Amino acid sequence: MDTDVAAKYLLDAYELGCKQLKLTGGGEPLLHKYILSIILTAKYYGMKIHLQTNGSLLNNIHRKFVNDIRVSYGDGIEFKPNHLINGYSYIVTSEPDYDNLNNLVHYAIANNHYVRITQDDTDIDNVPDIADIQSHIPENDLITFWDIKNYHKGKNPCPLLNSPVIGADGYIYPCCRTQYAKKPMWRYNKEMRIGQDLKNLQFDGQKCKRCYYV
Repeated sequence: MDTDVAAKYLLDAYELGCKQLKLTGGGEPLLHKYILSIILTAKYYGMKIHLQTNGSLLNNIHRKFVNDIRVSYGDGIEFKPNHLINGYSYIVTSEPDYDNLNNLVHYAIANNHYVRITQDDTDIDNVPDIADIQSHIPENDLITFWDIKNYHKGKNPCPLLNSPVIGADGYIYPCCRTQYAKKPMWRYNKEMRIGQDLKNLQFDGQKCKRCYYV
């Protein structure tokens, strides 16, 4: 996304009273050439910054200005402790690596880091149920679960437009799960765009074959 576009969105969000900004993927947000400028602009506007990253480019500057840093892991990605973060996401696939997951969970509990565990959206028919995943790890209040098998058809109008997603293409989308809302399409697509005006958001939720929220 062009930085001028990002700056315009941040100003509009500020004028609307936005309190939080989440920087996330599908892709690595810290690869953006001017990500620090975006973070500092949002901080200038008084927003809390939440960052979801793979952790490979994290440094002390990010830790200084970002309120919450969550590192993404999953089966096939070996867990490595990182003192700069607050929490973790973990995606369980159809071939769970519970040893890797337990290494992460035990470290998180010992260091008071939160963990959010979910399943692989792209293989929804073959991933374990949440109850099965829970049976392999210790219970703790720091661990939460998001059951992506528990979805329904979207509602019209969509009630989630107070938390829109701005895609890397510069367009607004209704929520962070838009890329999974139209099976078998696993990408953001033009049909799901709701323009480029944060102050005038309308979306027909019936377009979503999969809604994970309300």
